[in-house]
Amino acid sequence: MNYLTEEEKIEYIDAICNYSLYDIRIEMSPKIEGMFELVKA
Repeated sequence: MNYLTEEEKIEYIDAICNYSLYDIRIEMSPKIEGMFELVKA
């Protein structure tokens, strides 16, 4: 994850936590959404 900016890292971790804990999908940038889809399954 060295290639992500600090804001992108926060967005990515926030997306994973919201989905895994609360089953909520937040609004994500296309880059983060692509990464999220890989770990979601």
